Amino acid sequence: MNLPEFSIKKPVTTMMVLVCLIVLGIVSLTRLSLDMFPDISFPHLWIRVPYQSSSPEEVERTIAIPVEDALGTVNHLKKITSRSADDGASVGVEFEWGTNMDTAALEVREMLDKVRAELPGDIENIYIFRYQSTDRPIMHTAVSIPGDRERLYQVVDKVMKPHLERIKGVANVEVRGLLEREVQVRLKEDLVKAFRINPYSIARDLRTGNFDLTVGKIYFGGKRYSVRTLGELENHLEVMRLPVRGGDIKLADFADVAFDYPEEERFQRIDNQRAVSVRIYKTSVANVVEVSRKVRGVLAELETDPRLEGIKMMIFHDQADEILKSIANLRQAGIIGGLLAVAVIMFFLRKLRSTLIIALAIPSSVVCTFILMYFLGVSINVISITGLALAAGMLVDNSVVVLESIYTQRQRGLPSRRAALEGSGRVALAITAATLTTIIVFVPLIFLSRSSFGAFMKDFGMTISTALVASLFVALTLIPLLSERMFRSEPKPKTRFVLFLEKNYTKLIAWTLHHRGLTLLFIGIVFGVSIWLARGIKREYMPEVPDRTARYTIQVPNGYPLQKLNERIGDFERLLLERKEEFEIENISSYLRRRRAHVWVFFKEAEERRGDIKELQRRVKELFPKTPGLTLEMGRRRGRHGGDLGISIEVTGKNPETLMLVADKIKGALWGIPGLADLQTDLETGVDEVRVRVDRELSSKYGLSPRAVAYTVSSAYSDRPVTRLEIEGNEVEVIVRYRESDRRNIARLDDMYIMNNLNEAVPLGAVADVEVVEGPAAISRENRRRMIRISANTETSGIFMVAGAIQKTLAGVQLPPGYEWRLGESWRLFQESERESGFAIIIAVILIYMLMASLFESLLHPFTIMCSIPFAFIGVAVIFRLTHTSLNNISTLGLMILCGIVVNNAIVLLHHVNRLRAEGLNRFEALMTGGRDRLRPILMAALTTILGLIPLAFFGGEGRGALWASMGKAVIGGLTASTFLTIILIPTFYSLFDDVAEWFKQAGRVAATKHR
Repeated sequence: MNLPEFSIKKPVTTMMVLVCLIVLGIVSLTRLSLDMFPDISFPHLWIRVPYQSSSPEEVERTIAIPVEDALGTVNHLKKITSRSADDGASVGVEFEWGTNMDTAALEVREMLDKVRAELPGDIENIYIFRYQSTDRPIMHTAVSIPGDRERLYQVVDKVMKPHLERIKGVANVEVRGLLEREVQVRLKEDLVKAFRINPYSIARDLRTGNFDLTVGKIYFGGKRYSVRTLGELENHLEVMRLPVRGGDIKLADFADVAFDYPEEERFQRIDNQRAVSVRIYKTSVANVVEVSRKVRGVLAELETDPRLEGIKMMIFHDQADEILKSIANLRQAGIIGGLLAVAVIMFFLRKLRSTLIIALAIPSSVVCTFILMYFLGVSINVISITGLALAAGMLVDNSVVVLESIYTQRQRGLPSRRAALEGSGRVALAITAATLTTIIVFVPLIFLSRSSFGAFMKDFGMTISTALVASLFVALTLIPLLSERMFRSEPKPKTRFVLFLEKNYTKLIAWTLHHRGLTLLFIGIVFGVSIWLARGIKREYMPEVPDRTARYTIQVPNGYPLQKLNERIGDFERLLLERKEEFEIENISSYLRRRRAHVWVFFKEAEERRGDIKELQRRVKELFPKTPGLTLEMGRRRGRHGGDLGISIEVTGKNPETLMLVADKIKGALWGIPGLADLQTDLETGVDEVRVRVDRELSSKYGLSPRAVAYTVSSAYSDRPVTRLEIEGNEVEVIVRYRESDRRNIARLDDMYIMNNLNEAVPLGAVADVEVVEGPAAISRENRRRMIRISANTETSGIFMVAGAIQKTLAGVQLPPGYEWRLGESWRLFQESERESGFAIIIAVILIYMLMASLFESLLHPFTIMCSIPFAFIGVAVIFRLTHTSLNNISTLGLMILCGIVVNNAIVLLHHVNRLRAEGLNRFEALMTGGRDRLRPILMAALTTILGLIPLAFFGGEGRGALWASMGKAVIGGLTASTFLTIILIPTFYSLFDDVAEWFKQAGRVAATKHR
């Protein structure tokens, strides 16, 4: 007894099973976790070693290289990269996919412990970060408040942060950009010289004079006591009174000591007011939406707190918003898809009861999907929701085919019970095979799970597969049961439109079967045109999508005053705020430092905005005042995930000077390549630095060592903390250096006194040369070799065409031995994506063929069905060119899905044709009758899928919603072309392959006769 027969003969049992599934589905929905992305642990570790007041060369030599050497022996290592800057080193370790990251992290930590003794002694912390998709902050906000820094610090750190940390489900609140007060010992150079004080000795005395120690135990009166020596400094006043040089003078005699904020070198603002960034993280088991709701509630309460008068909070990103918007889009797509499906059913069948049956099938399939998602461990996230949105258009396909088949049997005069049994039985195998071909497409994603894109798409494939399984179950149980109960009245005859279609369709099939040569010529011409169209499609890694946020980057020349830069950005912000309504701006945020500034302009939401977003972004850029030395760039620029408009060329080698010459040579060769703009190398972002070259002979003559000179200069100019104090319950850094007025003139370095071991003052200029050179802002390395990156923005031609032009141009550039160039990360990701996508499509096609061969018990006829796949690519080429859509990771996923969808029409058609031939009809009559019988269900199923995807493809909005539009367009274009070409041309291909099969049979019989 099959499922349709069981559902009809056991109606009460069937209804109880369905009700039980609906209840379980609702319960499962309430238990499904809400996340932004699937929980994925990437095979990456990031090591951060802070080291202030250094140079990139020193950080590379003393930190990056030793760490790289230590980590070079860890297991399953794929790549090591490092970046050395003046504030420390960042080392990235990439492992092979599938590596146990818990074990890898432990091994890395052990290696770092071994190399710790080789690193500079004043390194305090080494941080190891492991990236997981769920480690992202659930909310990123910025806070501004009128007043000085002290009030901002008190408000954020003492009021706002504790309130947020007390929220149930909040794991951590991270505040960035909030400067904390420090004890500043500002040495007066003239008095330091007069007292013949060595700055290094001051730093040493502060370290040794700020010390508590438990020294042992003592017994007295039968009791045991711990003995401690107390020498810690308690506040900056005690620092002022610190005795120096035997106690005859105090620190305050030659230095100003203050408990104050450090000098600002970075600025962050919201709407032209000082701001700090606040990031909120949730616990691993907390619900994103619930935590976000509580956080917003606390923020709303804080706005009414008198202590926070004038506070302004701007939420940049909220995971809950994206999840809820995605759910809303899914709901909208489902409703629209359902309504369109109802309209299609009404149009073709003209029966209200049919529409009610389909209307019940849609939510039933969705609810059953939640059960399977729960037991498979799939959460509700952006990826799985998108999978459900795509499946929404396909959920009714099986039900439509079953319903139409039952309805056809009723029109032929069969009673409702017999019609339900006969109609569902005729198509049960076909729709099962059609569902399996769609599901089997996602099997290759299992093999792609060893890449970042494949790991993310695992939830996508599982969601669609579970939805289709649920829709198949509903189609084979609920639809026959309801049809048997509701199709008891006399059925209406076919509409004139359907009869018109069937009449002309059979004429067209007859013509193609009698003119097979012309039919093949026609399809050849169509293929040729589609190949020509496909060659003009832009190819890239990720699609460019409209976004209401525009980022403007201001490149700043070396030596440009920070205060002047701050004023220029402030003028730009005020100009935008004055024309806020004209440009439909909601908020403005800025972040600037010495060499670069960023301005983010947040426009109004799409539903509230009148103007085109790209036009508004362009007009804002034109409003930036022309300022000598400042260059403004707009748009996404060279992101690490490749989803940007940029491309990079990486040049590697050993010798830094030679590497610089090679990079300049390659950069010069790239000028003039069409599609490249904003060429820039890492070297162009370098900073001026003062180098003190110690003459060893002279320093030895004066009783000084290079080490003593270095430590003395460092103590006078460095902002590294020499010790820490406990003040008001907080750990406060103590900074010793010359006051700012003494550090402004480079020439004064020559006159700086260095005290030798005889306490004699030696001018620095007597033992060292002081020179100003331009050094790199950072030094990049990959696999223990220096690397210079040449970056550029691409324009409209896509990364594939630009990369080809670069490779052709640089093929003739001669490089010294040991130096080489390669295209950067975005190109490698693009190539990896294309290789994996091609592999996935090939595997999917092979699996589909194997399934078809099993269904039809033939090795030849599956080729007839698979002719539908090339038909689909014709439609994809047309719609991509018409809508200017690129071929990218997302649209390629649509091609994979197409491979499983487009064969469904041919399966439904040819399964019926073979059945008719088995009943005694000849091939021509079977093709004519089968085509006429299956025309209506094929059109109905295709139209419900196509119309259901229209919201996803064309009304996805901005940002992440628009990201999946290219996939929807691929499915719509491919399915549209494939549907019409399949029903017209598949009969011709069927007859051709049938002739080939017959020829092989005859040849086999002749060979067997001769053998006998």
